[in-house]
Parts: sequence; structure tokens; C-alpha cells
Amino acid sequence: MKIAIITSRYPSEDNPYNHMFVHMRSKEYIKQGEQVEIFVPSKESAEYVFEGVRVKTIPSKEITKHLQEYDILYLHLLHLYPFFKKDGWPIYKQIMHKKYPFVMYIHGSEATYFKDRFFDDKLKIKDVLSWIRKDFYHMPRLKRFLAKTIGEIGVIITPSQWMSNKINSAFNCSHSYLIPNGIDLDLFPFNSIESGTHLIAVRPLSDKVYDIESTINIILLLPQSYTLDIYGEGIYRKDYELLIVRLGLSKRIRIINKFIDRNKMNKLFSNYNMFISTTRLDSQGITMLEAMSSGLLVAAINNTSKEEFISDMETGVLGDTPKELAEKIIKVTFDKSLYNKITIAGRKSMEAIDVKVTCKKELDILKSIASNK
Repeated sequence: MKIAIITSRYPSEDNPYNHMFVHMRSKEYIKQGEQVEIFVPSKESAEYVFEGVRVKTIPSKEITKHLQEYDILYLHLLHLYPFFKKDGWPIYKQIMHKKYPFVMYIHGSEATYFKDRFFDDKLKIKDVLSWIRKDFYHMPRLKRFLAKTIGEIGVIITPSQWMSNKINSAFNCSHSYLIPNGIDLDLFPFNSIESGTHLIAVRPLSDKVYDIESTINIILLLPQSYTLDIYGEGIYRKDYELLIVRLGLSKRIRIINKFIDRNKMNKLFSNYNMFISTTRLDSQGITMLEAMSSGLLVAAINNTSKEEFISDMETGVLGDTPKELAEKIIKVTFDKSLYNKITIAGRKSMEAIDVKVTCKKELDILKSIASNK
């Protein structure tokens, strides 16, 4: 089967973090015997190969000329940008017009309104522009596209029931396949880690959706022996550093201003005892689950999709509030038997969403839709 994956971003040697979850699929599809090429709507045209995957970055209208060459189109985070050559709308229109079979994986950000993901204190000019683009250009067109195609020439896959419910609310699409983003268990093998008080968070510091303030406040609620390293870059880093100083936590919390090479994350995880996630909104939480696969205790604020991937006090720790989460962290930390039981069960739970398993399920759906061509 010949698959064209169309996505707004893709990893390269210069930027290996761009939509790594899409690249992970591409590599696995190729391992499972399929032909894969990537298209990225761009202002300039270029081609490159990244870890064995061929990538073409060309304007959207040029991409439309190639769609007929593939058995199936797989859309990932194909955003709509008016007046730009990277606008995905010409691709959507061509799919509707020519009735090309497709599958759309909805991750979250592309199918939520601006207000659903805005958690800052005040609107900046760039926020107003994002709001206008998202709510008055992107969402109405995506809704129109899905209304005309889903069930006829295409289907939706999404990672969680919570996200499926959001899709139904936003687009009146009542059915979607639930397949989580796969976790590469080979890249994130289980490390036998002892219980302890050294926490890690790996988060972009450029979006308030990650609620780093709550992550910091949880450390304030924990005994002095607990420390936290936050790995990430972004415009709010200095704000968080000032908050850490103001709360008197400078000796217990460090912000390490860099992203981590994914191939080195498992080794990094082995230096810690616990991964903490306080995001306000999560359709899945891939890094959190990679940490769970690696043997860390995962502690998270319970919202959105968290309960679909973490069973409280069985495969991880969930709390409805920072205070509740802090209390559970203390309980598990000082009970070595419970810590070991939870971390082993957490790793075991990841076997159900090993990337080999999830990609096989996705390919079955892609082949089914392609057969209708």
C-alpha cells in the first residue's frame, strides 16, 4: 500500500522534535512493509530523507497534484492558514472534489476552539490573531470538510474517548476509531528504579496549557527532601523562574533550558524516581507514558483523558487537586512495595499501546478505506 502522510510539520536534522509522533508511525509502517512519503505544506520546495523516510516540503497547491498517486491519504495536524502557501485548505478541497480516500488522525489542537486551549491571564495581539484564525477560518472549514466526507470517503482516528467526545461536540461526528499514539517500548525499556524523591517534568514552557505553576506548587506541598527538574524551553521560562524564587524553592527546583533528544530520554529518566504532569488539557500525554514505560512512577492531575491511561494507585497516581496529588505522592514514595507494584503495572499497561500494536491497527483501517478507492 502506498501511503501519503500530510502534516503541518515533520522532524528534520535541524529540528528533530517536529511532530515526532507522526514520524514514529512512518518508520513503523515502513517496517511493516508499506510505502510511505510525507508531504508538508510549505512556502519553499525541498526534499530530504529523515531516518529512512522521504519528506517533501512544497506549497499546498503543488501537493494537490500528487494526491492521486497514493492508495490512501493520512492527515495529521493539517492546519489552515489563510493567505499562506502552507494553508491546508486547498488539500481539503481537492479531497472533497476528487473523493480521494483518507484517514484523519485528530490529536487535539486542530479540533478545539481557541477558548478551549487559552489559559493565559490576558489576550495579547498574537492571541487575538490566533483566535480569529482558529475560530473563524480553521474550525468552520474543517467542520465543512468533515461533514462532506466522513463516512463516505474517510474516517477519523483519535487517541482517547475524551477527544472523541470533543470531536462529536465540535463537528457532530459521532463515531471515531480510538487508537492511542503508540509508545516505543524498545526505545523506552523498563528500568528498575527505587522509590525516591527526585521528580522530573518534560514540558514546553511556551503554553499555559501545561500548567507549570501547579507543578511548582506541588513541590511546595511536599517535604523538603523532594526536588524537581523541569526540562523545557519557552517564553514563560523567566516567569516560572521568578515564581520559584518567590516561593523559596530555588534549592529544590531547577529549570533546565533545553529539550531532550528522544533517543536519550530513557537514560535521563533512569536518574529520577517520578514523572509529574499537571497539564490542564491532554488528549493522551505521550511523554508521560514514555516515562511510565521507562519505570518511573507517573503522577498527574486528573483531568481530560488522564483516567484512560492511568489507573489511580494501580499504574500511576492521580489527584484532583495539587494537595491531593501531593498527599498520594508521599504515600507511594515511602512505601517501597507499593511503588514497585505500581511502576511494574504501569510498564505492563503500556504493552497494549506498543507502537507495533497501534500501527498495525491503524494500517488495518488505512487498508480498509483504501480498498474502497
